[in-house]
Amino acid sequence: MPTDSAAASSPPGDEGMSLLEVMTALFVISTVMAGVAPFLITSVALSSRQRGDQVAIQVAIDGLERARAIRANLLPKGRGELAAQNQWNAAPPKVDALLKHMQLAADVALPGSLDGAQAPLPTESVPVTINNIEYLQDFYLGRCWQSKAVAAPPPGGTPAESSCDKTASGVPFYRVVVGVRWKQAGCKEEYCAYAASILISDADDPLFDTVQPPPKVVDDPNLQVVYKDNNAGYQVSYQVKSTGGRLPLSWGYTGTLPPGLTFDPDSGLISGKPTTTGTYDQVKVKVTDKDGRSDDSLFKWLVVDDLVLTTPANQSTRNNVAVDLPLTATGGRTPLTWKASNLPAGLTINSATGRITGSTAMTGAQTYYPVVEVTDSGAPRTTSVSFTWYVGPVTTTTPLTLANFMPPPAQKGASVNYNLVAANIAKGGVPPYTWSAVNLPEDLKLDSATGVVDGSINYASRYIVTLTVTDKIGQQASTDVIVRVTTKKGSDLTVESPSGTPMTSPAGKAITAFDAEFDGTEGKSIVWTATGLPDGLKITTAGRISGTPTKPGTYRVTLKVTNHKDDAAYMVFDWTVT
Repeated sequence: MPTDSAAASSPPGDEGMSLLEVMTALFVISTVMAGVAPFLITSVALSSRQRGDQVAIQVAIDGLERARAIRANLLPKGRGELAAQNQWNAAPPKVDALLKHMQLAADVALPGSLDGAQAPLPTESVPVTINNIEYLQDFYLGRCWQSKAVAAPPPGGTPAESSCDKTASGVPFYRVVVGVRWKQAGCKEEYCAYAASILISDADDPLFDTVQPPPKVVDDPNLQVVYKDNNAGYQVSYQVKSTGGRLPLSWGYTGTLPPGLTFDPDSGLISGKPTTTGTYDQVKVKVTDKDGRSDDSLFKWLVVDDLVLTTPANQSTRNNVAVDLPLTATGGRTPLTWKASNLPAGLTINSATGRITGSTAMTGAQTYYPVVEVTDSGAPRTTSVSFTWYVGPVTTTTPLTLANFMPPPAQKGASVNYNLVAANIAKGGVPPYTWSAVNLPEDLKLDSATGVVDGSINYASRYIVTLTVTDKIGQQASTDVIVRVTTKKGSDLTVESPSGTPMTSPAGKAITAFDAEFDGTEGKSIVWTATGLPDGLKITTAGRISGTPTKPGTYRVTLKVTNHKDDAAYMVFDWTVT
């Protein structure tokens, strides 16, 4: 039988692979490679990052060695204050965490300067290229105070952070922080970053205080004066301070703070807006450190009303005429201190009382614009006002006078309009005139510039108004004006007796008691009151006036009667005691 020599001569197993087997083999190889690829990529990236970190560490160490080679007192040299501040403001988070407890250090000879690129420790980044990667080296310089040495934490505990706060100790150092930045694919941020720091002493022989003294409240004022919150802008912010102690410190207090103030137990800050005046003298503040050591101090608080200075009216005076102008201020803590500027020549202000006195002596007229300032003895607080003061020559014109003015009776509740200028009751002097009035009935108003009185009078029966006019050079004239008010309807109250006729009584002799009388159909629950009665006389709520006048003089008396509907009537008259 014939045979296939090729087949017969081939060794077993060398027949070759079918197409299906080839495809299966390729699939297995590709699957394995796909799984291995991320591992290989991650391994390469991690290796690259590690190489970058190692180089950054070496760049940072080189920077620290550069700082160590500079004499300590020359570390700030050439670092402009503004340039150093701008550098701090732009620090990456990893560096900023080291800077936040430091105090910026710069060349004291370069305040507000942007110089620093050529300083021994430059304020601009120094590029360093290694293995074709550019590393940016930054030098930050600040003051740091050595904190107390802290023992190792217990198992599982967290080590305490070192603090550069000045309150931690009294040993100052320069702290140099070297930051290194470089770009690399393995970093989440735009730059990878690394930072290292070193403490350098500029003292001849630094002393390390490893045993911190106990805490002590260092400010113990006799009295804290604050102001009641009369305006939205006032805010109390008082920081209680202490020295010593092991951080962290905690704060507390006993007693009663002024209402509106709050106490922060973490910082010892007292803040807020006081709402109630008064003295709060039993507030004891206590500070406690980490070791349980403590100290306390008694604080006293005084809350007073806000200082308010009343603006005086514009003044007009003549030369060679004595001046006595009292000024008024309310609130604040006494004693007050007064000052004034731009007063007319010859006038002065009493620094203790606020009275302006003296006399002017000039040849002509002149207008001044004084500014008065008052300061209290509290926080302290100061406020000021300004006004005008016209000084005129001694006049030879007709003296200023006021004629008697008798306005027509007014009806209760009706509109009233008196034009004093049109009535021509002021004559002479040097116009323009300024008008004022005392004891105007309620709801009547006088325009000081025009002399117009308008409004309405809501209660009967009789009023006496003292009208005063002042001319440009300070001359004054006054007169009493009687204003009569009639009822609008029969039920309205009126005072019938006394009628308003002036009364006269001798001093030391008892008067014959008499009853005030009223009229009006709404006469239930009548109550009488009086102000201005001569010394020694009194009135009952039923209207009986009795007693013995004791002191001579002329008294302006105001009687008032009211009923159950709060209707009222007034009677004003003069009572002379001889």
